[in-house]
Amino acid sequence: MSALPANSASATQPSIGSRSDILDDDRARSNFPRWHHRCPLQTMSTRPQLETTILRSVSRSFYLSIRFLPARLREPIALAYLLARATDTVADTAKISRSVRIETLKMLSDGIQGKASREIVVDLIASFVPLQANDSERQLLESLPDCLAWLERMEQADRTDIRVVLEKITHGQMLDLQRFDNPKEIRALSTATDLDEYTYLVAGCVGEFWTRLCFRYVRNFATLSENEMLALGKRYGMALQLIKSIGLGSTRQRLGWSAGCDIRAPSKIVECVQPQFCRH
Repeated sequence: MSALPANSASATQPSIGSRSDILDDDRARSNFPRWHHRCPLQTMSTRPQLETTILRSVSRSFYLSIRFLPARLREPIALAYLLARATDTVADTAKISRSVRIETLKMLSDGIQGKASREIVVDLIASFVPLQANDSERQLLESLPDCLAWLERMEQADRTDIRVVLEKITHGQMLDLQRFDNPKEIRALSTATDLDEYTYLVAGCVGEFWTRLCFRYVRNFATLSENEMLALGKRYGMALQLIKSIGLGSTRQRLGWSAGCDIRAPSKIVECVQPQFCRH
């Protein structure tokens, strides 16, 4: 689940991300069908429903996997996943203009950080719900206010860690929308530093998040110090995202992979980054 936190508008500035301003944006008008403007959210999900029904519907494999975790780890990890999946759904709603999605992500980040009221989040998300072709993702967005309520009931240390990792994840999602505004256009990252930032924001920060939770709840988790394990968790997450990206043809080109490069061993990963990161 990289490195620079997003500085979003506070709840005392309703002009940023509010429905009235969104609808005043000419770009937004063309992307929000009028009958979608006021679609009230219908559901009130309980924590058990969020942890089971909702989580299983959006990712059965993840739901099954976390059943094997120690009990104290499951709740914060499940909630962090649901929040990240919800913000990702907003970022991927192509029927809404890129500028509106970015502003919505800023406001959602504020909501997760406790800087914007749940009412503002509900008002904002209601316009995205009818545009979801996937029933599970639509139900997840409808349940987002309940996820925020669940976050407020978390133990303080877990709540802080969830907010830290989600701030980084949403920042990465906004950067992706800015960098890759046209999904049909191949555009490579400019530098190796950008590649590191990309992999950190997607997965390196998640490695740090899991590591902190394990030190908190798993007895004798590691012989190394927490700082050493945090560095390893970060690099592990970044490496997983890098390897995942290598297997995706369009992503290889977008991130600057050499088209004819084969990976034969971890030491060869560096060969898959072009010496010159070209923009197309």
